[in-house]
Amino acid sequence: MFFSHEALSKSNFSIHSTAKLLSPLNPSTIKLARSLSSSLNGTELDFSTIQTTVAPTLFLALSTIAHISQVTFVGMDDLLFSLHNSEYREWGRFGLGSQTTVVFSNTTSSGNWYTQPVNRDTGMLYGVAVNIDSNSMFTPNASWFQQALNNTSGYSWLGTGCDGAQNSLFFSSVAVDGRGVVSLGMQAQVVVDHFNAVDFHDGYFHLATSDGQVIVQSKLPKTQFQISNNMVTVQAVNLHGVVIGVVDRFLCNQSSSHLLKINGIKYTVYCDTLKIVGIPSVYVLTYPTFNGLLHKVYIYRALLGLLLFIILISLCFFIFWIIRAANREMILCARIIKQEGATRQAERKSMNKTKAFSRANHDVRASLAAITGLIELCHQDAKPESELAINLGQMDTCTKDLIGILNTVLDISKIEAGKVQLEVEEFNLAQLLEDVVDMFYPIAIKKDVDTLLDPCDNSLAKTCHVRGDRGKLKQILCNLISNAVKFTSEGHITVRAMVAKTSYENSIIASNRSRMLKWPWWFYKREEDFNDLNVLHRAEKDPNTTKFVIEVDDTGEGIPKDKREFVFENFVQVTDNATGKEGSGLGLGIVESLVRLMGGEIKIIDKEAGERGSCFRFDVSLQTYKPEIGEMEEEYWPLRPFGIHLLPPSPKLEGSRVVLFIRGNERRKVLVKYIRNLNIKVTTVKHAKQLVPTLGKIKHKLDLSYFSYSETPSEFLEHINTSPSNNSDSRPSDESQSIKEIEEDKKTNSRSLLAGKAFKVLNARLCG
Repeated sequence: MFFSHEALSKSNFSIHSTAKLLSPLNPSTIKLARSLSSSLNGTELDFSTIQTTVAPTLFLALSTIAHISQVTFVGMDDLLFSLHNSEYREWGRFGLGSQTTVVFSNTTSSGNWYTQPVNRDTGMLYGVAVNIDSNSMFTPNASWFQQALNNTSGYSWLGTGCDGAQNSLFFSSVAVDGRGVVSLGMQAQVVVDHFNAVDFHDGYFHLATSDGQVIVQSKLPKTQFQISNNMVTVQAVNLHGVVIGVVDRFLCNQSSSHLLKINGIKYTVYCDTLKIVGIPSVYVLTYPTFNGLLHKVYIYRALLGLLLFIILISLCFFIFWIIRAANREMILCARIIKQEGATRQAERKSMNKTKAFSRANHDVRASLAAITGLIELCHQDAKPESELAINLGQMDTCTKDLIGILNTVLDISKIEAGKVQLEVEEFNLAQLLEDVVDMFYPIAIKKDVDTLLDPCDNSLAKTCHVRGDRGKLKQILCNLISNAVKFTSEGHITVRAMVAKTSYENSIIASNRSRMLKWPWWFYKREEDFNDLNVLHRAEKDPNTTKFVIEVDDTGEGIPKDKREFVFENFVQVTDNATGKEGSGLGLGIVESLVRLMGGEIKIIDKEAGERGSCFRFDVSLQTYKPEIGEMEEEYWPLRPFGIHLLPPSPKLEGSRVVLFIRGNERRKVLVKYIRNLNIKVTTVKHAKQLVPTLGKIKHKLDLSYFSYSETPSEFLEHINTSPSNNSDSRPSDESQSIKEIEEDKKTNSRSLLAGKAFKVLNARLCG
């Protein structure tokens, strides 16, 4: 690695960051001194006080402060208490192994020091105290002791421990109210380990204190550094470490770099100052420096080697993937051959099963027809309302259910065999929807579930005359609404119908069609090559084909999202049979097949958060036609499902008003939306007693000064008399009697009668 400013910058940042990690030792010593001062609080200092007051605090500091291996208190009268942790060294000298020990002097000016083991969990001394030699470094006469007493912020120094071991420690010492000094010691090996973990980007690192004590020795070959008072001396040494000469000498007061030539190799030497655990230090970084040509040669060699390596690896990977692909191809071919055999066998089994079922279906139908005939003969001879007649009726019902099941399964077989054909006929799609909704309304209303038809944007009324398979479309609607009634216990079932909007994709296909057919003849001579495109164009742009979208929305139990993908499979039921809603699980499977047969798709639409039930949406493509004048029906058909026969539309709808009194929130909301789309203002009332006051307010608000209470305008009477919902006595003489009838009808489930009487009151109030 040659010298670069980027590598130097990264190395300097890592060095200073590591030094900051080791700096909290001095603040910890100050906190410990304050804690001891607070604990002593003027108490006479003797060895007993040290054992009871000072020792627990020292043990707590040794146990909690990171990287600490020695905590020492030295009193002014030679009293000493020092705890040592052997985490970073061995205590082979005393035969104590890896443990915590204490070195203490319990008498003043005696010079007798003792060592004794300490319990690592409780801090209590145990065993026999052993006499050891004293160390003059830990006496009140030592220089560091006097420096700590004279400096309020403490004093940091590098030395050896008081236990007699020769391991270097970084000490931070702070005075305790002039009664002694407390010191925290950290093994120098901790600092070495931290700096050995730093990435110097292939540089050589040397660290020493400013007065020359080496902390980390440089590994630069045949070179050593000596530092004294920030003066760095670079010396050349032989293989035995003997100095053979001085290469250079420079002062390192701040960050600086120097170019040196050592043993014929040029180096860039960078030095800077920093503090290690509060001790002023100097570090030196050395990087080899190459000249420009040699630098380029090394770069080219490295790039060439990298290129050859990439080519070799790519070649190996290519061969590996070729072999692997060939093996996979062979395995896939074998599996395909095996799967084709299994598919043919399954097709044969399915065909045999279909043939057997067709024969069995004919036999079963013949037997059921015979049973049905016998039941009818027996029913003629049985007495009405007798037990035999009741049993025969139940048998007849069961026989019809069996025939229905056979028809359903037979439909599945026909669809699978592709034998189902569409029977095209002309019919009114709006009338079909209305008939289906009316058919299920009495069944649903018994469960207090409202069933209604929502015309949405009224687009269906304009294109309701279609050609298609009316029977199969009715079968689809009946199946979906039947399921909705079955699984809905409260709320409503809404059937929505609308004409689908033209998609952006279809418009692009239509617009580009002519351009696509003009140019290809330059390259292709046969018109047959574009038959597929013509068919696609006819399917997308047939003016007589319209796509209708129909939704069946309910407020029932709903279908969980994790089960929606299986709901259209045959013989699959989402709900548990324990709920009492049993079935064969064939209905939705047949519905999906019929919808696809009619050129559409069916799916389940996500409802908004908090809404119950499920919503099925399907679309079908049907041909539209214009009926003859005699077959034209009323364009306001969507109001029929609500049981309302409105007056013929007036020439001017603006300014017209309608007071709507009808049961059911969803029915009321749909009807209000439809009437407002006709630019008619709507006022709704929820109770019959609010009807008369509301009509009075509207009548008062309108400018009807030309109306007379004794006579009715002829045009208005003519509209009323010609309305299908009015007869000769459509205008009751007693208005309160009509409201009373509305209250009574509200308790029943008759939609037409309730709405008709509401409009009778409306006519009575407006006509005076």
